[in-house]
Amino acid sequence: MDTPSTAPIDCSCPVCDTRLPFQPHGPPFEASCPQCGYSLWCSRRTEDKAVVLKVVPGMTPEHADVERLCEALAQGGRAPNLILDLSDIELIGSALTARLIALNKQIRAAGGRLVLCGLHRLVRDTFQGSRLDRVFEVADDAQAALENLG
Repeated sequence: MDTPSTAPIDCSCPVCDTRLPFQPHGPPFEASCPQCGYSLWCSRRTEDKAVVLKVVPGMTPEHADVERLCEALAQGGRAPNLILDLSDIELIGSALTARLIALNKQIRAAGGRLVLCGLHRLVRDTFQGSRLDRVFEVADDAQAALENLG
């Protein structure tokens, strides 16, 4: 008889970094961090050089969510390097695109860098067609993004 996996989940709240007892997933998923109440439109993992956020499909953060995330990232006193993993996103809407632009502006204003990675072909084509590929740093995957930040 198979037993459920008891391996720890490697993700945490993007704001308070509390380890999550579950892996956020697409709609109809809607949950908040059990510690700070932040709306989980992404999950967080910390690497040596950057914070990696994995975006949950079908979830779009509110403007206040982006503001709160930027404030939390800047609390450490040094400019945040952020990798945004979009590998689970096959299509990108205008609302999410607008939030990513705002996030990019705020991270740059704090002296950090934002690198997008894992873009599906359609998302990459959308960014190229709208010239957003000139606004964002883009890498193939999280490992390549970490190397870009190196």
